[in-house]
Amino acid sequence: MSKKNFNAFANSFVSKYLNIIVQLISMMVLARLLTPEDYGLYSITFIFTLFASLLKEFGVAGYIIKEEVITKEKLASCFSLMLMAGTLSAVTLYFFATPIAEFYERETLIPMLQLLALNVGLSPFGTIVDSVLRRKMEFFPLTLCSLASSILSSAVMIYLAFSGYGAMSLVYGALAQTISYIVLIQAFRPSIVPRTPSLKYFGDVFHYSKYSGTSNIFGQLGNYSSELIVGKLYTMEILGFLSKANSVVTMFNKLFFDAMAQVISPLIASTKRSNNREVIRSIKTITNVQLNFAWPFFMLLGLLSDPVIYILLGEQWLEVTDLLIILCISRLGYSIFQHINPILMGLGLAKSVMRIEVASNISRITILLLTAHYGIEAMLISVAVVNTVLRTSMYLPLINSELQIPIKTYLSWLFKPLLCTFISISPVALTRTFAPEWQNNITLYIAVILLTMATWFVLLSKQPAAIVLKSIMGNFTNKN
Repeated sequence: MSKKNFNAFANSFVSKYLNIIVQLISMMVLARLLTPEDYGLYSITFIFTLFASLLKEFGVAGYIIKEEVITKEKLASCFSLMLMAGTLSAVTLYFFATPIAEFYERETLIPMLQLLALNVGLSPFGTIVDSVLRRKMEFFPLTLCSLASSILSSAVMIYLAFSGYGAMSLVYGALAQTISYIVLIQAFRPSIVPRTPSLKYFGDVFHYSKYSGTSNIFGQLGNYSSELIVGKLYTMEILGFLSKANSVVTMFNKLFFDAMAQVISPLIASTKRSNNREVIRSIKTITNVQLNFAWPFFMLLGLLSDPVIYILLGEQWLEVTDLLIILCISRLGYSIFQHINPILMGLGLAKSVMRIEVASNISRITILLLTAHYGIEAMLISVAVVNTVLRTSMYLPLINSELQIPIKTYLSWLFKPLLCTFISISPVALTRTFAPEWQNNITLYIAVILLTMATWFVLLSKQPAAIVLKSIMGNFTNKN
């Protein structure tokens, strides 16, 4: 990986964190203004809107990033596909709002879903610009627009939640974020991005996008299937707890993986175009970075679940703690291959990603349905065990055949991150064992967390991930 590529990682990370700070502050305030039932209602609307959005995008962003040569005509065809899919998805969501509300026996869902249908219909006008900037690895404009729209969205949600709008405050906030982002991103619109649609390369775009889009849809269906099932079989309050546990555990994506993922596909695609022999070396570095951040994060979050929930969400959300621990354990296994999908996308292997996502998520949904009546904990534990085994059995042969990396070699790359995790996390684990009451030992816990972070930094400095960390710190120093 070149210095330019490391700087792309660094810029992506540094610029992301202002946005994350805004989101965390918003989460902490809203969790104290809204009830678990409010979040349960919004979870249902969010999931169905997400599926409509994925149908709208249909893998077009992946096509733009991986395509060897991108032209104005090809982008116009991408725009055509997204306009067609976006209009169809928005109209479908609008008219299916009533059946969905009747299925969950909540009339409140109707106006929420119908308003969010507007989000789906508008978003194609920003996606093409966004994808072209990602292809060029120009992440600062993206984050600047995202930050501004997040601030506006958070302000809208907090004001409306304080005024008693309940779950609707989250809907209006989402709508404000989409509209403001679309408007702002136009200021950075590259000249190659067309303003009118075309059908010239429609067939080529659709041929790739049908695999990428299908894998994205099945991937998100698997991710949110537990919430869809819980929303029907249990109460909206219980769904709210599960939704919050998921939102806390996905902080890793917000804090780290999203910043890395938006670089991986264009980075691998660019490396393949310029120097195919460097691809494996880049994959090794990405794997080292991913696991050195993911494993310590989920171990630390699981060990400190109760203080994290208390500080972030407040006392009314402490029931989330047990669910959060299970989800953290599940994510330890999931993170081993989390970064492989964007690598495969960057190499143009969308069909391989689709096969894995379809198989793993069909099994996930089946397990959830079979265990739904045994309680939420049983559902999540069963999925964690089966999915880890299934994904391992599918990804390792794929890494060997498609990426030309022997299974033994890939597994050897896991040793250093694993050792780093166990050594750095051990002070916290020991403290939780011998001094479990964190409220009575706040000073001790702060000292132990600082020791854990220092140990992690030292151990990380001896690994390939160190160069990325140095680039991040260097960029942060320069920006200040």
